[in-house]
Amino acid sequence: MAFKSRKIAWVMVAVSLITVSAFALLPSSGDPTTFKSSVFGDTYVSTANPTAMYGRDTSFWVSKVGPVENWGLLSFDVASSLPASVVIVRARIKMLVTQSYGTFPATLVAGRLLADFSEATVTYNTAPAAAFDVSSNTVFTKGPMNGFTAFVDVTQQLRAWRDSGQKTLFGLVLTMDRATANAGIAFASRESTNLAGPILQVFTLPPGQYGYRIPLGETFVVRTSN
Repeated sequence: MAFKSRKIAWVMVAVSLITVSAFALLPSSGDPTTFKSSVFGDTYVSTANPTAMYGRDTSFWVSKVGPVENWGLLSFDVASSLPASVVIVRARIKMLVTQSYGTFPATLVAGRLLADFSEATVTYNTAPAAAFDVSSNTVFTKGPMNGFTAFVDVTQQLRAWRDSGQKTLFGLVLTMDRATANAGIAFASRESTNLAGPILQVFTLPPGQYGYRIPLGETFVVRTSN
């Protein structure tokens, strides 16, 4: 019995060590070099209705059906959180899908906005200029269903925005790529009462430490189980 008790004790110690080691590999939610920011403004604009305003909608669309497109517009208030001394290791947008349609796979492209917008008044005709000098692709292999979590990498976009000296809002534009013929995805906006709106997740390092850089144009594949 004594031998069996010691054996059980050693097993418990081993399990404890494995548990501690596993948790040691996870980033701490209280890590001061990592922060999250809820979206400041989100909407979409449509080439089919160039004067329409969609800022009050509970979802925003990113779609392309032939020549007709809907572009998602997002902005985040993070200027005070990103001093020049901070190394941006990675940044991504977390979004929840509300619905989708069309032919997949489809590729969502994230570019950056060059000026601020007001979600209450912006339209396709008044949308700020966008740039795709730094952009990222997210491939959806299947049409995602309601509640699916999608991550879009925006590391290069955030670095370019910070390096430009902008002290206003960090703005993004989401479109379908040129090759898309018929596909659309709707994401929950901050006005949604059922699902959370977009969140910007930023991973940083203090000055003097190395942070890896994601290659420009790297493609992230989103495989759904739907």
